[in-house]
Amino acid sequence: MYLKKPFILIFLIFTVSISCKEKDISTTVEFSFATHENKPLFVDEYLFNKETKKGKKLNSRSTEWFLIDWNGNGKFDELGIDYYGVKSPFKSRPILSILKRKNTLNHNGISYYLKQKSGFTKLEMADSNTSSKVSYISNYIPIELAGGEKIEKDVLENSEKTVIYFWASWCRPCVEKLVYMETQKEELNKRNINFIPIYYKSSYASVREEINKRNLGIIPIELSEKSGQQYQVGALPETYVFNRKGELVGESFDLKN
Repeated sequence: MYLKKPFILIFLIFTVSISCKEKDISTTVEFSFATHENKPLFVDEYLFNKETKKGKKLNSRSTEWFLIDWNGNGKFDELGIDYYGVKSPFKSRPILSILKRKNTLNHNGISYYLKQKSGFTKLEMADSNTSSKVSYISNYIPIELAGGEKIEKDVLENSEKTVIYFWASWCRPCVEKLVYMETQKEELNKRNINFIPIYYKSSYASVREEINKRNLGIIPIELSEKSGQQYQVGALPETYVFNRKGELVGESFDLKN
């Protein structure tokens, strides 16, 4: 009689722990998205109205992904209607893509599938890396340039912080930031900060014209489409700040702070 009680107690604890692990633990939050023609926008957002949407956060050890109830009917998994997305801890909302039976997302350069048969709650590693509109970076991955060269991780080793700054010649805030940073080279050196501007979605001629016109002492290097997707470069400017270890520590940069 006395031996049975500990056994029953252990069995109950084990059963409860297993059921908790299998349960889909999720949290509902709200996000504000700029929209056009009932689709989310991430470029020139200030020109469009914003709508509040509910998102279901799905738990994972390394990523933070969401299902978004786009039409507000309380369902989060309607194919061709709802969206899925991954959010960086430094962003206010996830980058989205329309929900299909099988969806892909990239995390630190590795591809995963998000499938309907698992209720979109589990990530399955893909056999090979595939391009995806939804990508999330938490650690530095080598940046591929348009000419095929790569900026490897060792570029981070000799600096306290490394700022990767994606810009375009047609982006006025981008150019203004470059002009300001040109006046702050001494301060950057003092703080041991490496500032690397990389242009994207611009012609070499227009970039060279801006550099000459503004007397900028930077080398024009262009981002490849592959790395543009991996680093989720949509709206410009886009900023990533890494420490020596290659850990992402911020997605904005201001010398005053």
